[in-house]
Amino acid sequence: MWFKQSYLIIWVVIILAGCATHNTFEVAQDQVDGVGAINHVSFMGRLVVVDSDHSDSGSIEWRGNFVQQQVVLLSPLGTTVAELIHRPDHTQVSLSSDKVVSANNVEEVTNQMLGYPLPLDGMPWWIVGLTWPQSPAELTHDKEGRLLSIKQDDWLIAYGQWQNINGQWLPKRINLTQGTIKIRIFVDRWHIVRR
Repeated sequence: MWFKQSYLIIWVVIILAGCATHNTFEVAQDQVDGVGAINHVSFMGRLVVVDSDHSDSGSIEWRGNFVQQQVVLLSPLGTTVAELIHRPDHTQVSLSSDKVVSANNVEEVTNQMLGYPLPLDGMPWWIVGLTWPQSPAELTHDKEGRLLSIKQDDWLIAYGQWQNINGQWLPKRINLTQGTIKIRIFVDRWHIVRR
């Protein structure tokens, strides 16, 4: 009980301390630029994380490609809670309390700093409905051939509503599950740049 209360107090302090100004990614509307394979992804949306001990919610802003990502997590009040820079084999997490931690294992460091793991290795592919090319995956489709889920690296990625943006089909809802951890992403704005 003491641990749970301490965790809640620390999380509230982090949220309240997050008064730093934040430049948004300025994704004004859903858009897809260019033709060919996806080269760069930006999106803004909402994030809900639930596990057996607690739940968190807020906003997420994401930009990057399949090599490097920048992820900003915001509180429900719009203040920055954490910023993550991720490249293969290296992740840096900066909290609003000015604490910065770097590590090689992305899921371990995000679990330690945020209270839940973020599978940033596979997510650049999963968020646009692709499989991460580094490991085997199981896919399920509906009767129209639309992707329903990907099972990969002990994560189940399930897709809700799909939308066609300038010829590119992109998910509106993405649910990631591993054991008792459920991460729900609701995308409000996409900006995709294709080669």
